[in-house]
Amino acid sequence: MRAGMSTFVVPPGPTGRSWRTIGGMRNRRHDGLARVIEVARQVLSDLDSDDVPAGLARIAAQTRRRLVPPLERRLLEEIDRNDWFRKRAADVFEEARDPADPDGEAAALFLLRPEGWEVRLDEITQRLRDSERSDRMTHLTRRIAELESEIESWRNRAKRYRRKADQAASKADRSAAERVRGRRERESRRLETLGRENRNLARELAAVTGELEETRRRLGDARAELAKQRRVQRTAAPKPTPSAWGELDPVGAARLLDDVARALSPESSFNDPVVTPVEDPLGLPRGLAPDDRSAIEWLLTLERSFALLVDGYNLGHHLDHARFNSAEIRRRLENDLVRLKALARGRPQITVVYDSAQTGDTTCDSVAGGVEVRYTNAGHTADDELVDLARRLGRSAVVVSSDRRVREQAEESGSLGLWSEALAGWMLNVSC
Repeated sequence: MRAGMSTFVVPPGPTGRSWRTIGGMRNRRHDGLARVIEVARQVLSDLDSDDVPAGLARIAAQTRRRLVPPLERRLLEEIDRNDWFRKRAADVFEEARDPADPDGEAAALFLLRPEGWEVRLDEITQRLRDSERSDRMTHLTRRIAELESEIESWRNRAKRYRRKADQAASKADRSAAERVRGRRERESRRLETLGRENRNLARELAAVTGELEETRRRLGDARAELAKQRRVQRTAAPKPTPSAWGELDPVGAARLLDDVARALSPESSFNDPVVTPVEDPLGLPRGLAPDDRSAIEWLLTLERSFALLVDGYNLGHHLDHARFNSAEIRRRLENDLVRLKALARGRPQITVVYDSAQTGDTTCDSVAGGVEVRYTNAGHTADDELVDLARRLGRSAVVVSSDRRVREQAEESGSLGLWSEALAGWMLNVSC
């Protein structure tokens, strides 16, 4: 996932889908993604002015042969997040693709995105970086060998000059001896200079070798993390899930009315979610990924009680990254959580936590339908609150966050960790 860049590596964090490829363009270009830029500009030139995405109008107007780096990054970002535009570029790229072109493979993975494309793209980039470092190491090794040979040559010459100096001294040729000594001093200084250069190159070679080993270690960690997130914990197949309020049965509708009444009661208050203790931890069935909305559909089919703990602004960023902290997005998010609670068979306790700069303790509120809303204080983040709740609830909790640290700490307490992308995907689907 890199483009003319030094590295492609990606995982997105709580700030949303951000392709690591694009950040690396500050340093240099990569021929593979240069091909992507070329195809994308061709697509822009073929579009009517009304069809050009708003953010690319300036790029479409460019007539220079090569875009400046900021515009290249902007174009790649639009391709990454705009599925329609990327499909148009992929169609044009497929028509011009040369199967024997190795650089085209990276561009094809970035545009077509077959299953496992991130790992394959990482492997291609790693090979390119390994090859580059290997070439650099070979060059440095060769240069060191040349310097060592030159040093040996100067040493041999110095020996000859010493012999000449001794001969001149034995013949009492003082002037000749002075000339030889002066030359010998110059050669000694040259030897000292070459020695310093040799030591500096040796240190640079060691640094490049260390960087190569660190890169290989990080790639191994990334692969292990991917395997961990997709590890199968159960074999049960997910049951079909209702998709709208209208499919509630009479008992479910009555339970929802009870929750609404309790939430609107002036005597109602919220403490930590309370669910029936369980022995077995929650685990995704075989074939389900923690970042896919099918994981949420599976949760809705569970008969057992559980607590759903949600990072509010983290989830809002995946619903609308430009207005993720607005009141409108919070209302939409909370209404969808009410809908989820109504559709779930296990009657989950749902808590959504927002970061806040308020003073004092964390405050609690509720919305119709029994969803608890918490605002943390300035010294206690939403991540901290989610981890604290997960430790108290243990195996009864499901924590939703794109922050890997939060999910891992929750899983250490026996809770199930899901990505915000999964819940956002479910909400966007039921809203259609």
